[in-house]
Amino acid sequence: MTNTLNSLSPETQAYLHKGLLKRVMHTLVLNRFIDMPSSVPQGTGTKSIKWSRYDSLPLALAPLGDGTAPAGMQMTRTDITATLEQLGGIVEITDQVEDFHQHPVLKEARDQLAQMVAETKEYRAFAIMKAGTNVMYGGTGTDRATVNGPITRALLYRAQRALADAKAKTISKIIKASTSVSTEPVAEAYFCFGHTDLYADLRAITGFVDVEQYSDSDRRLPMEVGKILNFRFILSPMFTPWLAAATSSSGSTYLTNGTTG
Repeated sequence: MTNTLNSLSPETQAYLHKGLLKRVMHTLVLNRFIDMPSSVPQGTGTKSIKWSRYDSLPLALAPLGDGTAPAGMQMTRTDITATLEQLGGIVEITDQVEDFHQHPVLKEARDQLAQMVAETKEYRAFAIMKAGTNVMYGGTGTDRATVNGPITRALLYRAQRALADAKAKTISKIIKASTSVSTEPVAEAYFCFGHTDLYADLRAITGFVDVEQYSDSDRRLPMEVGKILNFRFILSPMFTPWLAAATSSSGSTYLTNGTTG
């Protein structure tokens, strides 16, 4: 839809303050932690992008015989492939809007588009992350529909054991929030991301340490609320929860759109 001078009619009924009210904008955090390519080189003939890693070799546990060479080991590689998608939007503005409107509409449109791009990338990144298949469920739940309890210390211990068994490394450095390619140190931890509705459940867990109690406040990250064991929690309203997906012990809805019940 094109924005015309009629659709963005100039203010005529009251004194116009020169400044515009500030728009509410989300704090973006995931770009510090993930590798999200924005494009592939032009002319490659494909929209796919692939990451590869070579797997660890098996342990050499058998003693070698004198003068006998060991058998050759087969190297294996794991490939992860993704298909790029093109997302975007435009704001159409006529020349008369730019020429006659009291507000700097063109500049505001540029700012809104830049905000939309950043927040879209954040939203899409979290949607992909939460679609993972390595899952643990609260309460006695065995799938998303039967979750009947919040996050607990025992559940975090289970997750910690699973991560350790999978050789998952804690994060000790993150990317700076700038165009710089260098990193900055943080306390070693697994980082957890969730919706701001989780805050009350986290604070109820024994051993929760609020960010204000960190020994080094400089290591607090944007939107970080605290830590439990070696898990650090970053909550954002952009990290959308699974809605209406679980039940309480009485069978009623456990979490649905922020309503009671």
